[in-house]
Amino acid sequence: MSHRKTWLAISLLVVAALTLAACAPAAAPAGDASAEIAGLQNQLATAQAAAAAGGEAVDTTELENQLATAQAEAAAAAEQAQAAQSQACGYNTYRLGWVMDYPDPVNIVNDVFAPTSDFQYTFWGKTYPDQAATFEELVNAAKSDPNVDTRLANYQAAEDILIDELSVVIPIFNRDRTGLRQTYVEGYYPAFGAARFANWDLTNGSDTLRYPVGAVVSTFDPNACTDTTCSAVLYQVLDAPFQYTEDGGLAPLAAESFEVSDDGLVYTIKLREGALWSDGEPVVAQHFVDGIKRLLSPDLANDYAFVMFPIDGAQAYNAGEQADLPSVVAVDDLTLQITLSAPASFFESLLAFSTFHPIRLDVIEANPDSWTAAENFVGNGAYTFVEADPNAGIKLAKSETYWDAANVSIANVEMDVLLEPATTLAAFDAGEIDATTGGSIPSADTVARYTANDPNFIRVAQPGIEYIGLNTSAEHTNDVNFRKALASATDRRTILDGPAGTPWRVETTSLIPLGIAGYREPAEAPGYPYDPEAAVAFLNEYMASAGITDASEIVVEVWFNSNGTNPQVYAAVTDMWETTLGIDARTVGVEFATYLDVLEQCNVLGGGGF
Repeated sequence: MSHRKTWLAISLLVVAALTLAACAPAAAPAGDASAEIAGLQNQLATAQAAAAAGGEAVDTTELENQLATAQAEAAAAAEQAQAAQSQACGYNTYRLGWVMDYPDPVNIVNDVFAPTSDFQYTFWGKTYPDQAATFEELVNAAKSDPNVDTRLANYQAAEDILIDELSVVIPIFNRDRTGLRQTYVEGYYPAFGAARFANWDLTNGSDTLRYPVGAVVSTFDPNACTDTTCSAVLYQVLDAPFQYTEDGGLAPLAAESFEVSDDGLVYTIKLREGALWSDGEPVVAQHFVDGIKRLLSPDLANDYAFVMFPIDGAQAYNAGEQADLPSVVAVDDLTLQITLSAPASFFESLLAFSTFHPIRLDVIEANPDSWTAAENFVGNGAYTFVEADPNAGIKLAKSETYWDAANVSIANVEMDVLLEPATTLAAFDAGEIDATTGGSIPSADTVARYTANDPNFIRVAQPGIEYIGLNTSAEHTNDVNFRKALASATDRRTILDGPAGTPWRVETTSLIPLGIAGYREPAEAPGYPYDPEAAVAFLNEYMASAGITDASEIVVEVWFNSNGTNPQVYAAVTDMWETTLGIDARTVGVEFATYLDVLEQCNVLGGGGF
């Protein structure tokens, strides 16, 4: 439709203006107003001080009036600027996805959608404070409940508030890990986190795995890495205490075992005896203590610090409110002990997560500006850096000091940076690479290979969901019946079979994804499946309560990041909503980094976030 193209151009200007406003320094008029107010306050204080000291009395009425006027004008200007920025955040819906970091419902129910989470932009906690309080009670009870059945029931009850009662999220489909891998490559992909090539084999006689990454590597600092690209690299050179298995369980890695105290507060982790760093130094418990404390340090401001907040004092330490973290200690060289502030049933699943990677402070101190360079980096994993160019590629070699080096069959790993899906596909078909990462080949080719049962096509579990979040503070989507109408007008199966180009994926109305305890099959799932008649009924309820007689007067903004097939997917979504409901749905697509920046700024304006 032509109006959609026009709206896209206008909306992009609004988004760009908001981004500039978020990044720009204070405007000159605001600065001038502050200076004027300060000057008047100084004059008034001087006059009053002189009078108090016995000097000649001065009539300050005029000064007081001028000060009151300047303050009122400044307040009005600030309110006007806030209103302008808030209007720029007037999106009704936004698109995001979440891949589970660890196998517990808390990672999506709470970490993403808690009322104070930095990762959601619905503002539902402010709109519905009573339900938010109930939600937090349910989640807090679940976190510390050792009984699996009641714990999952509480998570599901919290999920029901979001999906059924308030309908602030529209889940679309369950994620998975898809790509291409040559048939001579053997080994498993873990359900969570990156694959470890020490667990893979090549049956074609080669000793070099060629596994590209699809983006520039953001960092080689394990305490700063928060994305899948740097994780894919760092999981090869660093070992956490445990590793995730194919089915999402835990297997020993840098540690051999762990015990939990009867009260669920103290975790005692026994490290592997004889393990060495790549420079030959012994791996000891203090290195894990240092890794945790550095991750939580306020100076680093790691986005994943919150994952470790169950540790007693971790949140205060991260906020700079306490100088040390005595709850994380090295009892001896091979014993790491961690004390929680309250029992957390999911905490053991974090023992394989990247937030538990160890570090060597002596290496960092010796080369503070270059300790992550290939020639300086020291790891305790199966591989070491030979080359580490974040823009071009990484070369790894098997670490001869690794405790399990005898069972690591792949001697070398080459991880070139291939940014274009077409380039990656051509390299795979030419036999120049051995595997691809998820989403790194054109979607049309992915569908063709899936349909043809190509033996190189792989699809394995990677729990997560794609969803549409609904802004509960924006016009129209501030009404629960209207939100339910949008959910009921969304044909998820058509999206997957058509514009998304992923017909093998499973549609969902649940927030807890397939493969995670607490997931409910469609017959028992919460939420609102595709039902045009129900959608119209919900819409009519909303229109009657809002005094709206013509559905076409209802305009909604649909925001998404413009990467991949999202433009086609969300054009289809708005078509569904317009066709079923008769509303005016307008798409706004923005490049991913800018998109997240704008949403985060809107979160600040809306009062969200930690």
